[in-house]
Amino acid sequence: MFEYDRLAPLEAEVSEVETQARGALFDLSYRVDGNSERTHGWLIVPSRSNSVPIVIFLHGGAQDRGACLAEAWLLADRGIGSLLVDLPQARSFPDFTHPSKDQHTFSQTVISAMRGLDYLASRPDFDVNQAAIVGFSFGAWIGSALAAEDARLKLAILVAGAPRMSEFWRTNPDPLVIGIRRDLSPGVFADYIEASQPLDAVRFLGRCSNTRLFFQCGAEDELVPAEQAEEFAPYATGLNLLRMYDSATHLQMFFHSGAREDRVSWLETQLPL
Repeated sequence: MFEYDRLAPLEAEVSEVETQARGALFDLSYRVDGNSERTHGWLIVPSRSNSVPIVIFLHGGAQDRGACLAEAWLLADRGIGSLLVDLPQARSFPDFTHPSKDQHTFSQTVISAMRGLDYLASRPDFDVNQAAIVGFSFGAWIGSALAAEDARLKLAILVAGAPRMSEFWRTNPDPLVIGIRRDLSPGVFADYIEASQPLDAVRFLGRCSNTRLFFQCGAEDELVPAEQAEEFAPYATGLNLLRMYDSATHLQMFFHSGAREDRVSWLETQLPL
């Protein structure tokens, strides 16, 4: 599902946008393969110049690559670089009537993040073999597959992620999703749920034995209830972590100051600086 040609030309384009004492911000784009649209991202290169550890940020639904810029600058203060990948799939609903098309889009989204690592590997200033992911909501789902598939990733922080996206669409209380469920015939929706089950995060997490995992969940998250978040508990053993936060809504987990402080602190202590 996630095979691609790592030697295919990236045709990367990089332009500097801003320079601060703590680092520089670049506008980056590259191709997944020769026929694909370009993937876009923000790249922050800290002032530290040698063997910089890197964090891949994967944003949530209805967000874009700029959503995590403030947190990425906090990491730059600590000598950690960041690639904030734009995920267009996060800004649209699945094609429930064509699950195979949705599966292809999912795999291409994961590969687009892998290709970002390929680009960073071509630079002498980054150490991509000590890389980490921070994914929020939709980005946590993509991040679970990325952590399972790319051995260069050693750490993954999955924030407000759904253990089973198939169940997420079945129970999501968003009025737009309720309307979609109502308008689809029961058979079409059931077929989509069955076809999407192999893409559930829990299917990938069991293959993350070489990646340390940190799950952050909201106790009052309306989209990923606490009882669903507990499905992550079997994967939060040994050096892995699961923490519940006093967060009233799904979106508040993105802004939760305590969760952000925990992420920055954990990355600072786990990545080689």
